[in-house]
Amino acid sequence: IIKIQAQVEGIHISEEVLNHLGEIGSETTLRSLVQLLTPANLFAKINGKDSIEQEPMKEIRELFTMPNPWP
Repeated sequence: IIKIQAQVEGIHISEEVLNHLGEIGSETTLRSLVQLLTPANLFAKINGKDSIEQEPMKEIRELFTMPNPWP
């Protein structure tokens, strides 16, 4: 779902980042994961990158995700 949403939005995301998002999926909601794509893409563009990378994604996750209310 995340990969499809990234394609729809024209966001380039590595398999490494997709795998990382899959791993953290149990800690948050799918909606939260999908909503991370926009700030992560903006962060990448500001830093001159063409795709979302692993390390900045961790920082963005800490800033923008909320814990899953239904664990």
